[in-house]
Amino acid sequence: RVFLVRGKYLPVLDEDASKPNGGTSDPLATFFIEGEQARSEVEEATLNPEWNAEFVFSAFPGEVLRVKIDDFDRGGKLDFIGDFQVSLEDFADRRLSRKWYDLTGDAGAPVRGRVELCCRWTHDPGRACPLPRELDEAEPRWRDRRPNKLLCY
Repeated sequence: RVFLVRGKYLPVLDEDASKPNGGTSDPLATFFIEGEQARSEVEEATLNPEWNAEFVFSAFPGEVLRVKIDDFDRGGKLDFIGDFQVSLEDFADRRLSRKWYDLTGDAGAPVRGRVELCCRWTHDPGRACPLPRELDEAEPRWRDRRPNKLLCY
């Protein structure tokens, strides 16, 4: 489970001289993990968005969650703000993790804002595959015999 809390210090991509910071952005977040993708709602006219949105993904050890923040423009055009990656190994202890992540742009570019995520890696029995009876045995039935079959599931 990933809870997209908020962002701060995002750059101005929609210039407007009447605004105190010289403009705003209309940020939205896109999550990518092993073929799955999910998007947040657009937070309009802000450099400090408050999304408060939950996302659930099927995730396994060794995978990486990529989070990309874009500025949404009329007509659906997206202007890249920044992104970051999080290894799922960071959540292997299954404890709640609430952390700020720096948004980076091109290599060597300065940080382009920050995003706060709250994550926990849990087990969902509804997403688990049932094991064949032979694999699910607590004690092997033929302990005294030499193995001659490998079960992989």
